[in-house]
Amino acid sequence: MASIKIERTYRASLEDVWELWTTKEGLESWWGPEGFTTEVRRLELRPGGHFEYAMTATDPAQVNALNAMDVPLTSVAHGTYSEVRPLRRLAYRTVADFIPGVEAYEVATVVELHPVARGVKLALIQDAMHDRQWTDMAKAGFESQLNKLAKRVAAAKVRPAVSVRRSTVGRPAESVDAYIAAAPKEVQPKLREVRAAIRGVAPDAAESISYRMPYYSYKGRLAWFGLQRAYIGLYLRPPITEEYRDELKAYETTKSAIHLPLDREIPVALVRKLVRARMKKNEAGD
Repeated sequence: MASIKIERTYRASLEDVWELWTTKEGLESWWGPEGFTTEVRRLELRPGGHFEYAMTATDPAQVNALNAMDVPLTSVAHGTYSEVRPLRRLAYRTVADFIPGVEAYEVATVVELHPVARGVKLALIQDAMHDRQWTDMAKAGFESQLNKLAKRVAAAKVRPAVSVRRSTVGRPAESVDAYIAAAPKEVQPKLREVRAAIRGVAPDAAESISYRMPYYSYKGRLAWFGLQRAYIGLYLRPPITEEYRDELKAYETTKSAIHLPLDREIPVALVRKLVRARMKKNEAGD
């Protein structure tokens, strides 16, 4: 049987959509088909990390359908993350051990996010289930919950990120210099400050454009930064923001991002400290 493939486009920033997929609060606000509620019980966002959530039918039609199939109203799904690439790609394997009379097996899912002119394009690919009926049900379920995600984005009035002009029509900036030059002139100095802070700490890091943002690689993924509507996002793989949460109290953060407001000075010393901490973890193989 063919795998499940679904695409959607959302009028939102990459960071907002990523957060809805990768945080307890975000997932509980939309995960599950229409007529279901979800409780996230475990969420370890890293390769090899585990997740667990309970999904309960609440709509009468869903309750009746599950009762007719002799399936419990609450199912507990669990599995492991195999790949976590912030703002770009999420891959995980779910253990299908909730189907009566069927031996447990794993189902692989890959979610990719792509920036487009008016928001974010989401592409989802999932393995087929053990038979056509369950594959069709899984696809219908994902179609339904991705529709819920669209409603969640709209309800929150999540706005697309600030556009950075492309250096060549139809193509993104090909270098960090071009990326900064394409930004509004009034924010270019702040982008240069963030860049200088990263390069000052990691002079040997390779600099490039990845996922249409400045990206630095040093013994693995080190850092990204990108211009959003009201801030510059600094993106570092977990657990940096958690480990430095006391020093980041003045800033909005997620598990992998720090928002540096455009109406405040760039905290250069703090940026350097955070990047240096990620460097040390990369050197240690963490």
